[in-house]
Amino acid sequence: VAPGTIIKMAPGAWIAVNEKWQVIGTAEKPIIFTSARDDSLGGDTNGDGDGTLPAKGDWESIYFETGSDGSVLQYVEVRYAGQSYPGNNDRRAAIQANGVGANVTIKNVRIAQNFDTGLLQSGTGTMTVQDSVVNDMGGAGLVVNQGSASVSNTLFAVLPVGVSIAPGASATVHGASFANISGNAAQTANTDLALADFTGNWWGDPAGPNDTSPTDGQVNASPNGEPVSDFINYGK
Repeated sequence: VAPGTIIKMAPGAWIAVNEKWQVIGTAEKPIIFTSARDDSLGGDTNGDGDGTLPAKGDWESIYFETGSDGSVLQYVEVRYAGQSYPGNNDRRAAIQANGVGANVTIKNVRIAQNFDTGLLQSGTGTMTVQDSVVNDMGGAGLVVNQGSASVSNTLFAVLPVGVSIAPGASATVHGASFANISGNAAQTANTDLALADFTGNWWGDPAGPNDTSPTDGQVNASPNGEPVSDFINYGK
């Protein structure tokens, strides 16, 4: 896919990757996946003038399946994904790694206006997220259901949850920023601090995240900081 390419996805469309796929744009010419109704990019592709406007959930997802190990998205934007068909409330992540051993790298990627989760790691590999922005989602910015995630220098903003970790999964998050999170900026279902390494992040306040529960042996009263659940190792 050439830098600067705009790919407009039809209602309910999706991409399934089952081999190594490297989609690499540039800072000046990102590769953009968006709704066919998005006239702000590439003109009025569907030929209806102002008859339709883009919305969260216009198309489904990008899936990285078994065989996609080593895939890279770099200088890419993903907009208006998140439902298997517009209006049916069948929620999907904008980008999902669900393959066996599918290690996928997300770098300099912007994900915005998704109906549900931005990034979902649900396979046995590791999702690496670097220098990216996950903004304005209907679900969590990143969900780690299985395997692991390694995140650095990434902004999570305007979300119900920043990062969510399921039982047995793990995440390492450093140099990230959390802003305008209505729920927890970081949460885990595990009871092992080693499975949620969130040291060295910006939580919206110099005092760090807001953690008022002593259950895991940590307490950090920071009313202006973004909240976290128990068993998040934020380094206090």
